[in-house]
Amino acid sequence: MSNRRFLSVENLEQRIVLDAFGLVGPTLPNSWQAVIVELNDNTSDARLIGNDVVGRGGGQLGHIYNHAIKGFSARMPMAAIQALQNNPLIKRVEPDIQMQAFADPLTQVLPTGIDRINGDQQLEGDPIAIDVDIAIIDSGIDTTHDDLNVVGGTHFYTTGNWRKSVTVQDNNYDDDNGHGSHVAGIAAAKDNDIGVVGVAPGARLWSVKVLDENANGSLSSIIAGIDWVTDRAETIEVANMSLGGLGASTIYHDAIKASVEAGVVYVAAAGNEYRDILGQDFQFGTSDDTIPAVYPEVATISAFADTDGKAGNAGPVSSLGYADDTFADFSNYSNSTRDSNDKLVSWYDDNNHGILSPGLGIDLMMPGVDIYSTYKDGGYAVGSGTSAAAPHAAGLAALYIAQNGRAHNAEEVYTIRQALIYGGKGWRDPDEGLYFPDPNYIPDSPDNHTENLGWVADQGPIDHAPTVEITSPVEGTSIAGNVEVTVTANDDVSVTQVEFVINGASLGTDTVESDGWSMMWDTTGLFDGVYEITAIATDTAGQTTSTKISVMLDNVDDLPTVALDSDSLAGVLSGTITVTADAWDDRGVENVQFFVGNELIGVDASEIGGWSAEWDTTRYDDGLYGVTATATDSGQQTVISIPIEAVVNNAVASTMHVADLDGSSVLDRNRWTATTEILIQDAQGKPVEGATVTGSWSDGVTGTSEAVTDVDGICKVVKTKISTRTPTVRFNVTNVSGPFPYAASDNVDPDGDSDGTSIDIASPLSASRYSVGSTQALASVFEDTDDREFDNRGDEPEIKQVTKRVQAKAQVPQGRQMQPQTRQSSDPVVESTAQELESLLDDTVLELLAKGWK
Repeated sequence: MSNRRFLSVENLEQRIVLDAFGLVGPTLPNSWQAVIVELNDNTSDARLIGNDVVGRGGGQLGHIYNHAIKGFSARMPMAAIQALQNNPLIKRVEPDIQMQAFADPLTQVLPTGIDRINGDQQLEGDPIAIDVDIAIIDSGIDTTHDDLNVVGGTHFYTTGNWRKSVTVQDNNYDDDNGHGSHVAGIAAAKDNDIGVVGVAPGARLWSVKVLDENANGSLSSIIAGIDWVTDRAETIEVANMSLGGLGASTIYHDAIKASVEAGVVYVAAAGNEYRDILGQDFQFGTSDDTIPAVYPEVATISAFADTDGKAGNAGPVSSLGYADDTFADFSNYSNSTRDSNDKLVSWYDDNNHGILSPGLGIDLMMPGVDIYSTYKDGGYAVGSGTSAAAPHAAGLAALYIAQNGRAHNAEEVYTIRQALIYGGKGWRDPDEGLYFPDPNYIPDSPDNHTENLGWVADQGPIDHAPTVEITSPVEGTSIAGNVEVTVTANDDVSVTQVEFVINGASLGTDTVESDGWSMMWDTTGLFDGVYEITAIATDTAGQTTSTKISVMLDNVDDLPTVALDSDSLAGVLSGTITVTADAWDDRGVENVQFFVGNELIGVDASEIGGWSAEWDTTRYDDGLYGVTATATDSGQQTVISIPIEAVVNNAVASTMHVADLDGSSVLDRNRWTATTEILIQDAQGKPVEGATVTGSWSDGVTGTSEAVTDVDGICKVVKTKISTRTPTVRFNVTNVSGPFPYAASDNVDPDGDSDGTSIDIASPLSASRYSVGSTQALASVFEDTDDREFDNRGDEPEIKQVTKRVQAKAQVPQGRQMQPQTRQSSDPVVESTAQELESLLDDTVLELLAKGWK
């Protein structure tokens, strides 16, 4: 039998109490099981580990958890699940559980539940929208309902059958059941003259859909919803969970604890089985716990019946048969038991995070019978159950947060919960409590621990916390000396003061708004570095808001630094050159000046493009000169660089010429390409950079080419697509322009390839260049060309025959040697073969050309 379990549900039509963990039909011993896996806290990539685990053991990966917990859900064979217990990366593995909702299901109507907890006092004056975000973890919310302010959400679910299913997240978070919409309206329906109104009217609602159209959903999907809320804890202040059931799950508990630690107030329904949330054993962490209601991190809410919105037991009997102002006997509670000394004790005495409640593990009691609220498809419906009681408390928490500020950690969450408990009305309150027909009557609470009734305090219009912004100095800027820190602060009533704090120490407090909120800060006695400025605004209600920025204190004006670029002064200098330098200052360099000896040759006042100056060396006699640069900062501090000796020789290096010409050629399919490489040097034999070489092509080709020499004085010109009929082309240097006059008479070619001005470049097909190596290469070219060029021309048989002839002749007789690229050989057999090849190749090329081979 499967150990898959279902949790209790009370639907919107009638109150139903189900067995908590019913067994689902039989499965094979080796069938896949659904599990939730929690990883160790120091793991970083839950998806990577999940993929690896499932890949090794088989199965299907489900939801990935990265925020509330680190882990994933999966469906795996039992053998693979058992192997997980030995994985050092895994903290724990638990079975997934099917869960369901705790529920029973124009002009604006004030619901009796809202009226009963004094919620109507929020509706005095102009309609408002409560500036708080509430997540409804449920069956979704009707996203187009006119009475609900739905601002976003998500949807987690599993599709497919038990053996083969897929976990999905999408944006279809609309409500297809109605339960989530009913809950959302109780918490936050708008005050808009239609339908109903919620406890926190118009609060922003986030639909976290984890239950399907039948209000069913897996625990793994619910944990995914909690993980999603935790990731948005800076936005979402309250989360309502009107769902639950029986069981024990440390992973579920860990997820909620982490989300509460992020500052989210969780409100949970107590459940509808009329039993202790700890179960009959009164022990936490056992299979008869009601989860999540049993967790001390959540505010658990029980239910009572009210039919007229008033205390006093004067209303009619509810549709479920409950008298007005009585405890709903379907609601779960928190019991105590007697210890060995016959003393009443409870697990919550020492485990409720310091929260004191007359209801022990129950924070508050809220209306939960015949509650009229919003429903799916734009409608309205009546429902009962602790599912309806819980969102009253969620709305109450939102009101408190709007008045007093949100929680940022678990301690602040518990402070909010304790404030709501203390602000409630006692069970026996003579004005607002429940009905007792007899003064000696013991209330219908099995252990007599009677939690307070949640209550909306008579607080008038909500006084929001102030806003504050530091306007000067600006974040990230540098400051020095006496600095005025100014802020703007506003409040819906009034700001009473603004305190200024520097690195955690109070600088002072401004209590006079008339001249603006500001404070002078004398920084002259402080060390340079990064400082944090905080401004804290306080309003008439004592609410505070703070903001902070970081600035760089720079009281010590450092000397600038400057260094010449030695490369710009290297070698023998002539003509006009560019001298460059690097300069820096903590407050900015104002200018850089360049000197030759004591003579200023240039001033650069802009760093754009680098610091530089032009030096006309022709104004100086040939010789050795000391070059320096100075940098001046905004404080008029000036430093000088280390000098560099520069050699000026304009007399020798007054011309330039071609110092080498080299030619080369390569085959390009059925054409060939000629390349000429030119070296330009000055009269002293040094390469000339930036010289423009111009030349013309002749002997079978026409046109001109131009190129600029690089740092080595070299440039190349190329002529392409030369016909194979052209055996040789010529390139002639016609002019060289640049930093020196062109002395064509000095042109030279030391390797004898040319006269230094003109060079002849032979075709790679020239017979004078054939060798055994090159003919073998040509044979290969013909073979490759065969299939590419002639397949559709009808020449294929003849071309293949020519190719075979070339290949056959390209083989050197066995035992003979010939050096590659060598025209002559002392071996008469090899020499004869080479001559035959040359003749054959010439004939072959002519045959191909005659047939129109281009």
